[in-house]
Amino acid sequence: MPRRSTDVYRRKSDNTYYINKENKLVRLKTLKQVLKVFPAYKDEINAFVKENDIDMKETHDVLVVLDYCLGLPVKEK
Repeated sequence: MPRRSTDVYRRKSDNTYYINKENKLVRLKTLKQVLKVFPAYKDEINAFVKENDIDMKETHDVLVVLDYCLGLPVKEK
């Protein structure tokens, strides 16, 4: 299955991240915003966050979540 390819950017002044999705920068600051970008995997992402005690205010945790999300297979529409 194809793997998602994207770049992740972080602003230094706050915990706001951006990913390049389909040639558009998408802002990610909260788990809710991550779920909007990956709606087909809402349950899986929520379970991953809960199991791994993810804190979206921690840079490392956000990168762990994004790495997990980007590793998910692309679902056919």
